[in-house]
Amino acid sequence: MSHRRTNNAREAEIDLSHIFASGTFKNVWVGTYTKGPRRGQNCVSKEFKSGSVIEEHYFDQELAILGHAQDIIDAFHDANIVPGREVILNRPEIWTYYEGSRKGHKALVEPMIENFEKFNSNSGWTARQTVWNDAMQALSHFSYHSSGRQFLLCDIQGGSYSNGYILSDPIIMSPESYGCGPGDMGLDGIKAFFQRHHCGRFCSRHWIKPEITGRVLIPMQQGTVMFERPPIRQDHRIYLYGYEEDLYSGQLIHYSARTHLAVFPSSLIRVDIETSIVGAVFAYQTPNKRPFSLVDPDISYPHQNHEKISTALLGVLALVVPAIIILLVTFTLVPGPTVPKSVPSALIWKRKLWELHASLLGLGLSLALAFVITNGMKNLFGRPRPDLISRCDPDMANIAKYAVGGGNRSEGIVLVEAGICRQTDKYTLEDGFRSYPSGHSSFSAAGLVYLSLFLASKLALTVPFLAPRAYTSDSTPYHSAFPSRNPPRHQRHDSELSGKSIDISTALASGYNDKMIASRNQAAAPPLYLLLIAIIPTLLSVYVCSTRFSDFRHHGFDILFGFLIGTIVAVFSFRFYHLPLSQGAGWSWGPRSADRAFWAGVGVGSYVSSASSPVGGIHHGKNTSYESNFTRPGDLEEGGLESAHGHNRIVSNFEDDIELLPRSVQARVV
Repeated sequence: MSHRRTNNAREAEIDLSHIFASGTFKNVWVGTYTKGPRRGQNCVSKEFKSGSVIEEHYFDQELAILGHAQDIIDAFHDANIVPGREVILNRPEIWTYYEGSRKGHKALVEPMIENFEKFNSNSGWTARQTVWNDAMQALSHFSYHSSGRQFLLCDIQGGSYSNGYILSDPIIMSPESYGCGPGDMGLDGIKAFFQRHHCGRFCSRHWIKPEITGRVLIPMQQGTVMFERPPIRQDHRIYLYGYEEDLYSGQLIHYSARTHLAVFPSSLIRVDIETSIVGAVFAYQTPNKRPFSLVDPDISYPHQNHEKISTALLGVLALVVPAIIILLVTFTLVPGPTVPKSVPSALIWKRKLWELHASLLGLGLSLALAFVITNGMKNLFGRPRPDLISRCDPDMANIAKYAVGGGNRSEGIVLVEAGICRQTDKYTLEDGFRSYPSGHSSFSAAGLVYLSLFLASKLALTVPFLAPRAYTSDSTPYHSAFPSRNPPRHQRHDSELSGKSIDISTALASGYNDKMIASRNQAAAPPLYLLLIAIIPTLLSVYVCSTRFSDFRHHGFDILFGFLIGTIVAVFSFRFYHLPLSQGAGWSWGPRSADRAFWAGVGVGSYVSSASSPVGGIHHGKNTSYESNFTRPGDLEEGGLESAHGHNRIVSNFEDDIELLPRSVQARVV
């Protein structure tokens, strides 16, 4: 007997006015069955965010995983592990929109689960220990034992009822990477699961476990939350016609709110170019010429025709070299080791090209801003360079004629205007009044500091930090020097009340310590050689700055302020196109939504259509029946994919598009 729950309906009306839940790979909408035995009952529609590029691949893979999970659940029933309780798996079907803007677009539709909760994750996190949760832990352990160490069914979630369970979207992990989806973390994931797994009343002591030597850590990721969003438009509904069909029959329509790579990037590049042109225009404008003293030693240095770092060489160091390094790093390190082997190469190259595009845009923006700001300020301030007197070749016989300040002071310190200069080369003379701020300093910092930030991002360089955790009044285990030696909390509490000591052997045998991770082991400093690699560009920028002082081109303050300008625009441009170093895992921001490519409007708050969707945080919205508490201890420790109902099991950031809001559509059944 197969213990499954299917749609048992032919048509559903899906409310697209707001996204019911959202995670890494899919958005979820709520609907109602309109035809068939389940007419009037609630259902959910799950749609991949990445469109047809990888949609077919994940449809096929997800249905195959669910089929394998069904076999495990059926075997679990046959073994009568939990007498009197039935475990049922929600089995979605591929349905198709047949009218409106999404005509031909596919979605996974399944009955809605009430009382939704999470029993465990693919990292070994488990919910509170109750008889219901113990049964689900036994299901995970049973899957590993019965398959002969080949498979582990985990990330179990769904609804618990008086007579059993209804589950949805489990993950299967395999030690040999049998292509069980992005949630499959292989042997390390299985070991990490059992390192924290607690055998309850339904597990058999004879069931096998993997051999674990030392502590196995998996990447710690933030979880996604569930939310309800106020309707964007009223009466915004669309209809689905449901039947199981061949995945590859018919033509899929790629419907994505994200822009394609070749659509809007040209406008961004054009802005960078136009900004650079404005800076070039500033560079050839006549600067203000600040009066100067012919006896001022600070502007009496000799003019040197040969510069250690010429303007052309500066362009190579600050523009060409960073661009080449960005190209090489992107094609070599992106998208990284978290990509499942089953992901198509076309999708991998699409991600590489987007990361390259965003990184070069950030470099161009940084250099363009530094160029415009610096050249504009040079002409506005008109400060004399340290070698101005040498450039000027003043007419010493007519000082009184060009004197503009100082009066008839006996010491002869007077201020003269630029007209006293006999220099015939107009550019040489005018450039002598462009000392503040230093252009070489700002331009080199803009390009090379940006490169340092880029390398830090791709090499995972960040100051170690502690991930947020659920509040608890007892932080002793979290900050303990030896957490594996701590007894369970209830034993410590009882000991404090009774005044008696605890037998450490009891604590070690309790299984509680398997779930403990000391705060000091949640992060670590990156290797120093990677830090050296990332900091080299910044040190090169410092050298460029130093040459402007030794070549008598700028005063010290001019160089410091120019370097500050370059650093500020580099940091701004990096954050404009990339996620924060401490949270972004080396990724750049994705494209803008197509409907907000050039304008978002007041009160919108983002250039992504689903801007109010939270990522790893709290959304001020109404709780759904699926989950009453947005933040749980396990949410911050688990890895994997998103579930059908909005739970997050991130194992990588390799989805390509983001949440999308529906367009205005009215569709009726034909």
